[in-house]
Amino acid sequence: MLKIILKDTRKCFQPFEVIEGTVKYNLNRPSSEITVDLVWTTMGKGTTDDYRADSSVISTGGSTRGKGKFRLNAPAGPYSFSGKLVSVIWMISCGTESDTEIEEKEIIISPIGSELVV
Repeated sequence: MLKIILKDTRKCFQPFEVIEGTVKYNLNRPSSEITVDLVWTTMGKGTTDDYRADSSVISTGGSTRGKGKFRLNAPAGPYSFSGKLVSVIWMISCGTESDTEIEEKEIIISPIGSELVV
């Protein structure tokens, strides 16, 4: 089990803001590290695009239980938005090197404090 806990429990972040949090883990199998990624994806008509904007690694030391802190930098864009044909969704994703355990938490990156609707 992996659990992403954001500092200050916020969900919306400004461009260029530092996103901090903790990953609590209770793994089924030992893993030497957990990778935490800041990613966006498109949803809607057409092909799906994915992009990793930043990444952080938490060393577990081979332990199956514990917690580790991460810091990610929000980029200038694209902003979170919902449109009639396509949407851009930001999330923090974490997983072990074997990807046997994965956790995702949706967030918003926007200069107006909420998702843009176009």
